[in-house]
Amino acid sequence: MVDVPVVGLDIGTTKVCTVVGRFNENNIFEILGMGKCKNSGVRNGVVVNIESTVDSILKAIEEAELESGVSIFNVTAGIAGAHIKGMNSRGVVAVTGKNKVISELDVERVLEAAKAVVIPMDREILHVEAQDYIVDGQNNIKQAIGMIGTRFEAEVHIVTGSATAKQNLTHCINRASYKIDDLILNSFASAEAVLHDDERELGVLMLDFGSSTVDAVLFVNKVPYYSNVFSYGGDLVTSDIACLLKTPNDVAEHLKISSGCCYPSLCGEDEDIIVPKLGGRPSISLPRDKFAEIIEARMKEIFLLIKKDLEARDLVKMVGGGIVLTGGVAKSEGIAELANQVFQISSRVGIPHGIIGLKPEYMGPEFSTAIGLTLHAARGLENRANQVKYKKTKPTKNGNLVSGLFAWLKEFIE
Repeated sequence: MVDVPVVGLDIGTTKVCTVVGRFNENNIFEILGMGKCKNSGVRNGVVVNIESTVDSILKAIEEAELESGVSIFNVTAGIAGAHIKGMNSRGVVAVTGKNKVISELDVERVLEAAKAVVIPMDREILHVEAQDYIVDGQNNIKQAIGMIGTRFEAEVHIVTGSATAKQNLTHCINRASYKIDDLILNSFASAEAVLHDDERELGVLMLDFGSSTVDAVLFVNKVPYYSNVFSYGGDLVTSDIACLLKTPNDVAEHLKISSGCCYPSLCGEDEDIIVPKLGGRPSISLPRDKFAEIIEARMKEIFLLIKKDLEARDLVKMVGGGIVLTGGVAKSEGIAELANQVFQISSRVGIPHGIIGLKPEYMGPEFSTAIGLTLHAARGLENRANQVKYKKTKPTKNGNLVSGLFAWLKEFIE
């Protein structure tokens, strides 16, 4: 049993969210508490105001501590923003071990070779995800250790980001007196919370809609083949509403959340909304389907831009498992129907699932990243515990299990 709390910290454009979880006495992971706070120190996923962001982090973590009863010192944080870029690469090495058996060292070497790509000085590699291993021309190998060969290749997906953006994010968390255990791409974290294994296997495109960006990631055979961040989000819809209806931005945001719809045909004929005007002018009544047309136009444009990028890379045919929409904007009524119409691919809204202890008010797509960060940290903790357990209980070289257990007992006592 792994009795150590893990914490996910999502620093978004509109809010900071903290999630605390732990494995219970039955070794089942459960959520202990959550905290959130509005944030005005981030734009397009990048920190632009240190003090404001630090203040939001402190408040969100304090609320999570009060609800969970756990003191927080370390966090697994997410990183996002338009500076994030994904690319695919390949590395090749010669197997040099005894009897040409591929070892862990060979895997490390081939991944290092795949990472040897030219990137600007102001960027750094955030993730290297192995897609496929190839041994002497034989591909579709997921576990290469122990195989025999001479030429060893790896196909990988590399995610890079702005070094400055990463440093400012890290600086904010450190200024708040917390240590970062790991820094994860937001879209990878969201995928942990909302995607199913069969979707990942067949090929699924996940779109994480935030207020200022859309994080896109395509999984095939359970590994990422494409990732990108688009500088469009829910704020554009709010701006359109405010501009076209001549209403304040805060009113436009409220109307978007309370009455918004991305698919006008879902609106009833007799549904109207009241739109307050600027400068104390008289409010007007507007049919809800007309209001939905404003939202539909902008959301359709965003979907078409994403589709164009996928078509340029010849990736649409790989989306056999459908499209999953998550993030705060995914709460909009009709968003799945509109995505299905634009992409001609089955779409659904992704919400966190299969998680014990999660309160109903947090079972929304806007909390996918924060919950996913906690799940990622928990999975890493569990994997490390299993590795330690395996090393302590594995037999000795002569295959004597009793000797292996004796060695483990001796190590444990010491």
